[in-house]
Amino acid sequence: MNNRFWELVEQADDEGGDDPDIRDEKFGELMIAEFSDVVKQTAILVAQTAYNDGEDAVSVQKRVDGALRVLEVLRKRLGVES
Repeated sequence: MNNRFWELVEQADDEGGDDPDIRDEKFGELMIAEFSDVVKQTAILVAQTAYNDGEDAVSVQKRVDGALRVLEVLRKRLGVES
């Protein structure tokens, strides 16, 4: 895992206090927010690239739909090996 993962663990510890259930819940919330951010960033990148390449709306949508690189970006961001 990379530094971002451990930052989220530390934030969950800070916000969750001494209760492990609250810490676990907070960590889950932070991870969901992180995943959502990564997915949004990836979708924007794919759409911008397709648009800049002069593709029509249908082609742009196909590229966004086919953005399997979301998984790659997510794994890289959190330091998870394939």
